[in-house]
Amino acid sequence: MIRRGVNKPPGYIARRCVSELRKQAERYIGPRWAGRISAARLAREFGHPDLAAWWCALAERPYFTNMRADPAEYEALYPGDTARILGLAQDALAHRIDLLGSGETDLGQEIDWHRDYKTGKRWPPQYCHDIEYNNPELPSDVKFPWEVSRLQWVVPVGQAYVLTADERFAEEARALLEQWISSNPYSWSVNWACTMEVALRIFTWTWLFHVFKSSVAWRSEDFQASFLQMLYLHVEFTSRHLEVSDVNGNHYTADAAGLVVGGLFFGEGDRPDKWAGQGWQILSEELPLQVFPDGVDFEASVPYHRLVQELFLFPAMFRLTIGRPVQDDYGARLAAMARVTEAYTKPDGSVPLWGDADDARVLPFGPQPINDHRYLIGMAGVLWHDSGMINSFSGPSEEIFWLLGRKAVERLPRAVLPGGGESVA
Repeated sequence: MIRRGVNKPPGYIARRCVSELRKQAERYIGPRWAGRISAARLAREFGHPDLAAWWCALAERPYFTNMRADPAEYEALYPGDTARILGLAQDALAHRIDLLGSGETDLGQEIDWHRDYKTGKRWPPQYCHDIEYNNPELPSDVKFPWEVSRLQWVVPVGQAYVLTADERFAEEARALLEQWISSNPYSWSVNWACTMEVALRIFTWTWLFHVFKSSVAWRSEDFQASFLQMLYLHVEFTSRHLEVSDVNGNHYTADAAGLVVGGLFFGEGDRPDKWAGQGWQILSEELPLQVFPDGVDFEASVPYHRLVQELFLFPAMFRLTIGRPVQDDYGARLAAMARVTEAYTKPDGSVPLWGDADDARVLPFGPQPINDHRYLIGMAGVLWHDSGMINSFSGPSEEIFWLLGRKAVERLPRAVLPGGGESVA
């Protein structure tokens, strides 16, 4: 480790030393500080008299995805997709998942959030930076508990609620979040060991809030308090533990994207403005460093190109949604990334697997195969008013519907559905 360190730039070494000191200090300070962060105190800090007023204020804030879907119109637009969503939602209610090639896995009634269900390996509940999770000698994969904790497999539960207003889905989402909060105290489990994982949960949790914010199941004052407290701690942890390196990549980008989304979710105030500003500054600086002028991501991986495109794109969408500007050069670089996606996409919608085959997503909504990236072409065409990409778009548009809404879909050509038919766009 020392031999590797002497070859690093002095600035990187200094930042790494500061980071390590902060980690060690937080071992003792963090849990005590987190324990004093009550929702009532946060409500007052954000300018509201109590938790109920704070919850209502957050509920009225806009979000960057489409939160509306008329059931009849959706079924007419995408025949059969409601059944697909409901099937996945029922699996989630039963805690049945298929992640990372695991095959159908039953997580049990009480999920063990620290366990690799494929091998049985379990990481102990201890301070996150003491946990050895990257050990090639052990037959285990820490990505399994990380993927389970991202809760992206619960997205269909939210979609099902939007389409049906069935309170069962709100109740299950609440129960899962209560389980997670109880099993993963601030900074004290393997699910806090990688800041990128914390940052990606900010996306899932903020989306789930806007889906279920008015449901009966989410009206409990105790649940609202623990939910907002834990979400606040997620954003604060991300701000404190940015994954800075001498050459930054998708982890640092994810951290910054989570800061923007968390800051804009919480709204006005010194802390949210700091988070959102810090994250946007990082993204604005990193985009031209990580993505070449021709739109190619420097990590030279098609799957990472898709992930990084989402990480740079979604915070920009959030800014546009609330009326904040996105620099012209930022938008132009994102459009260039989408044109690269257009170039590497085969006529059947599949993509070549160059480089690292990490299939990570930020917020997955659609039914398309994991190696179909065409939704990014359509989204970029609509967002940046690029008629070339709009006219060349083909493929399923459900992903675009859930991100940008029906009006965006209507600007696209008739799109092919998974079964081979056409949508009524």
